[in-house]
Amino acid sequence: MGRLDGRPHVFRGGRTVARGYAVVAATNAGPHIWRSPFIGPAVRFWEPFLLTESNAVSPIYAGLLARCPKCGKGQLFKNVLELREDCKECGLNYRFVDSGDGPAVFAIFILGFLVLGLALYVEFTYEPAVWVHVVLWGAFTPLFALGLLRFLKALLIALQYKNKAEEGRLAQD
Repeated sequence: MGRLDGRPHVFRGGRTVARGYAVVAATNAGPHIWRSPFIGPAVRFWEPFLLTESNAVSPIYAGLLARCPKCGKGQLFKNVLELREDCKECGLNYRFVDSGDGPAVFAIFILGFLVLGLALYVEFTYEPAVWVHVVLWGAFTPLFALGLLRFLKALLIALQYKNKAEEGRLAQD
């Protein structure tokens, strides 16, 4: 994994990346190098989001595009929220997936915050009739909820795969 703190990084195969550069992605062809004008503590915050292990897919990437967490190419869903049996590209079986109620809980909090804040802003700024709120938020809320649920479900599945998370079990003696 590359570093964004300005220290030299020895890449696999003995290649050294000079001070002030970071390895953004590693492929079979070699590292993709990125020159940062502001190497420092603020940039280190973004390192987990930008850099992944050499053959790993970023969970953010897999979540945004709803792709397979292993290869990043195969689609994760059949329909809007229905999970496929396995990846058509790499053959990863999705039986390990158990996102549970996590995506719904996060979506409720995020969507509730956004819709309530926007509804209050519209009410106090424009003072529309009640039917305007019904039409506006009645159309916006379900559409945004589906998109948000799809992203959050894919993100949690990708994080579950990356961290090898599974159900806790008691040790068998």
